[in-house]
Amino acid sequence: GDTGSYMQIAHAIRTWDFPELQVKQFWGLPYAVALLSKLTGLPEEASILAVCAASSLMTLVFAYRLWGGWIAVFISILNVYWMQLSFLGGSEPFFMALLLGSLLAIRKEAWYLATLLASFATITRPLGMCLLLGIGVSLLWRRDWRRGRSAPRSRDRAWRRGRATDWPHSRRR
Repeated sequence: GDTGSYMQIAHAIRTWDFPELQVKQFWGLPYAVALLSKLTGLPEEASILAVCAASSLMTLVFAYRLWGGWIAVFISILNVYWMQLSFLGGSEPFFMALLLGSLLAIRKEAWYLATLLASFATITRPLGMCLLLGIGVSLLWRRDWRRGRSAPRSRDRAWRRGRATDWPHSRRR
């Protein structure tokens, strides 16, 4: 897989030595690995495994909080590829932890945290840009430009319940 190149990038970041480095991946995971390695003194090999395992666990917790136990079970037990990525190193668990963390922050309307996590997701995998753009569109959509204030409370309550399609029917006029 890509674990070797991620470790090379993490080593280059940690030692700040880039001359022979050929960039092939996004650097989000290597930055996390280099940071953990620098803070704990662990080698890059152990750091990438720790980051991936912790990210996998966080992803399962976030999936449970977003959609319930069946989805978390499906991700963890029934998906063999997920298990391989979680314990052999790969950017997918780290990306999914950032992505689902951002979605959970959106559900709680913690927009700054959601944007920060989505921004970190963009430097891990290119699809993170879709979530970041979606957050921007959602924030623009929730704004009532005619009155110069935020969206009606009934829509906010429906959005928090996870049923954004309910808001036109429950809106007070």
